[in-house]
Amino acid sequence: MGAVVASMELENAVDRGMSAQGLRDESAVRRTRVDGIVDTGAVTLVLPQNVVERLGLATQRTVIVTCADERKEERPVAGPVTVRIGDRFMSTDAVVGPPLSEPLIGQVILEVLDLIADCARQALYPRVPDYPLPNLKGLMCTRVYQSSLSCVTRGLSCSGGMAPHGGSASAPRRATILTGLSGR
Repeated sequence: MGAVVASMELENAVDRGMSAQGLRDESAVRRTRVDGIVDTGAVTLVLPQNVVERLGLATQRTVIVTCADERKEERPVAGPVTVRIGDRFMSTDAVVGPPLSEPLIGQVILEVLDLIADCARQALYPRVPDYPLPNLKGLMCTRVYQSSLSCVTRGLSCSGGMAPHGGSASAPRRATILTGLSGR
């Protein structure tokens, strides 16, 4: 099994709002494209400090995070940031990781964008190809996650990079994003 790496476009949501109101020029909206590791053991989005600074995201608060090696660290949370993977997008806050660490795409991002990670094929699949199709049942009850999806989490460290975990030493490939994620 390999890591799933997905390309995502990030945009400062405050800049976008100001642009929509005519208070900022479209060309002044701060945005960037990065590759992130799909980490089903991470709860939310984790962005390296240098990316947060490039986007000009404001620190909102701090949180205590538990790393893959069970260490606990206090990390800032910054945002709001708009995350786009394929033709799916959402706005959220992000935990700020160390500079130059790997961006992590966690469970909340996968759930809201309705994506499922297939580590064996190193791909992201839409749960429902005709997105957006709200699943009201899923919003009103506890969702059961398949244990087969947590294949990337054990080799990640808080400092970024892959920790030794056995298996292939090759670098993660970019995820193939299948059905329903290409631009229309």
